[in-house]
Amino acid sequence: MAVYSFGDVTVDEAGFRALRGSEALDLEPKALEVLLVLLARRGRLVTKGELQAAVWRDTAVTESALTRVVAQLRKAIGDDARDARYVETVPTRGYRFIAPVRVLDGLAPTGALPPPVRPAARRPGRRRLLLAVAALLASAAVAAGWWRSRDRADARASATRPPVLLSTTPGINGFPSFSPDGASLAFASDRTGSFEIYVRGLEATARDTAVTSDGQQNIQPAWSPDGRHVAYVSLGRGGIWVVPALGGAPRRLTPFGGRPAWSPDACTIVFQSQTPTHPLGYSAGSGSVLWTVPAAGGEPRILTKRSGWGHGSPSFSPDGARIAYSAGAAVWTIRPDGTDARRLSRFASDVDQVFFGRDARELYVAFTPPVPDDPGGGLLRLRLSAEGAAAGEAEEVTAGSAIGRGQLALAPDGRRLAYVEAEAHHGIDQVDLAPDGSAAGPPRPLLPQLTLRAMAPAFSPDGERLALGVFRPGGGWSLWMADADGRRVDAARAAPIARSHFSWLRDGRVVVTEPITERRGMRLVAFDPASGREEVLLSSDTAIWTAKVSADGRRVAFMRMPSDEDVFQIWTADLPGGTPRRVTDDPEGMGWPTWSPDGRTLAVEALRRGDTVLGLMPAEGGPMRPLTSRPEHSWPGEFTPDGRSIVFAAQRAGAWNVCLVPTSGGPERCLTANERFDGYVRMPALSPSGDRVVFERVRITARLWLGEMP
Repeated sequence: MAVYSFGDVTVDEAGFRALRGSEALDLEPKALEVLLVLLARRGRLVTKGELQAAVWRDTAVTESALTRVVAQLRKAIGDDARDARYVETVPTRGYRFIAPVRVLDGLAPTGALPPPVRPAARRPGRRRLLLAVAALLASAAVAAGWWRSRDRADARASATRPPVLLSTTPGINGFPSFSPDGASLAFASDRTGSFEIYVRGLEATARDTAVTSDGQQNIQPAWSPDGRHVAYVSLGRGGIWVVPALGGAPRRLTPFGGRPAWSPDACTIVFQSQTPTHPLGYSAGSGSVLWTVPAAGGEPRILTKRSGWGHGSPSFSPDGARIAYSAGAAVWTIRPDGTDARRLSRFASDVDQVFFGRDARELYVAFTPPVPDDPGGGLLRLRLSAEGAAAGEAEEVTAGSAIGRGQLALAPDGRRLAYVEAEAHHGIDQVDLAPDGSAAGPPRPLLPQLTLRAMAPAFSPDGERLALGVFRPGGGWSLWMADADGRRVDAARAAPIARSHFSWLRDGRVVVTEPITERRGMRLVAFDPASGREEVLLSSDTAIWTAKVSADGRRVAFMRMPSDEDVFQIWTADLPGGTPRRVTDDPEGMGWPTWSPDGRTLAVEALRRGDTVLGLMPAEGGPMRPLTSRPEHSWPGEFTPDGRSIVFAAQRAGAWNVCLVPTSGGPERCLTANERFDGYVRMPALSPSGDRVVFERVRITARLWLGEMP
């Protein structure tokens, strides 16, 4: 049990009461229970479902009951929903307690609660008094020295200070990096409409100072070990840049790349070749490799060999002897000269971030969940031997807690941790198209009643229904059906599915990809929504990624990584039960195929030094013809019904939009007009009549916190 204190309010968990001074607050029991749940999980989003399950338990109640209780709670503690000081509303999701909280562990006294002011010096407990007496009997001088060291040790051991919110502006605040002395933090914020780099001290009254102000979507700052400069990524201009830590003229080091990290001597910067596709993680996609560049300027040099699992999140060891990095679900290290690459460990899910602790024998491995509200994620500590090999199993530092949410930065003292708590606002949006293929209006939500994450919408042949994947935290992905007008959406198939495309057959069945298992590998299944019957169209012992069936239902195209190679390639197979045949042999990798209406051509995504390019190739194999040439990313969607254009997701200067490009070549035309790097769009699908495009849309908000390492 604990006693919580915030503002002028004190809450006694054991006594089940809340007071302002010595006066009890007028709170009904449910309101007090909600307050206790929010205080116990302060600083974190508590969903409506979690609150209902914790407070009402086995009683079924509507959201209006929770809303009423929260309104009463706010009135009692002097809060305002429009300008929250204590309880912040997270639209459609839940609530978060945002104020600093003082926590006193143990039972509260039976009399009046302690006033919510700065605590006086702590009284020594019985055990400390006995130890002090014993020490005094031995030697007064020794006891005095022991007492002082004991006080310091007790202060460290009993540190239970809650996390401190560092960012107070809306939008996205993230990518933290500590100064070498640990007194300041560099970070990126889009408060002005585009990302800029800011620096602030860690004291509560510190102000943010802009280091860049050019409107070029500047992210991922990295403070140099000598404290003089900050390296960062410019999405607008491209590449790695360096600016004086106090502000000044920036200079460009490379024309490409992301996630810079300094060597301990501040002479070299290591970076990944791929820029981030969304403003949450540090990891890199397939095809990304590591490079190094002299911090004073010079020619970049490739460090790691290309593989299907992107190399990302590089980190120099404190002694400068090795560089650690992520590669899919594995962690590797390599010498700065590119020799002696070795895999340290492999995990069950993809690694988002890798960074060293205070010495070269301590490596931290962070996992960011697929969506911010998923209970996954966490932080592990990997001990290393003197030779740099893994010394035993990784230790769990924390799992499923706020500090595992992403974009972590460890302070030089090894005791404090800056991190980002993000929220993703998911939806399926639609845009009406004019006869000439241009947007007939702005995007609008298609399924506003769906609060779960949805992906990969696909129109039925008659245009009346949509198949889509829906993610339930703790339950994974499953197939759902929606009316094309968005009025109704329901679960259609209980069995789990893989994150992939959907294809409709002409007879009204939906083709889904099932997750790979040891018992039966991976399967392509045709599901009949009307009868629930299923037919296995293709089975494989290895993965079948992003499978898409041709319009006539006779062939499937998908991507997989050959067993003797490290990059993805495209394969096709006849249905049902055909033998897969490889149709690409690209040195950097290709994937995400989709069929033209006549089945003769595939639109594909090709990796090019960390960027992705949209192109066309013969379905039977042959050279790819690029359709896009701009840097960053172009992700295929679908052909228009006449086959003359392709709708796709495009990232340009950080911002994601749905665009259209002619298959004959020519300028791309965007159907949406987002200018912010605040999320992403993907998997656009066209209606059979070509008058509407629907797509997955994700908008992200993120707050920057300072906590203590467990």
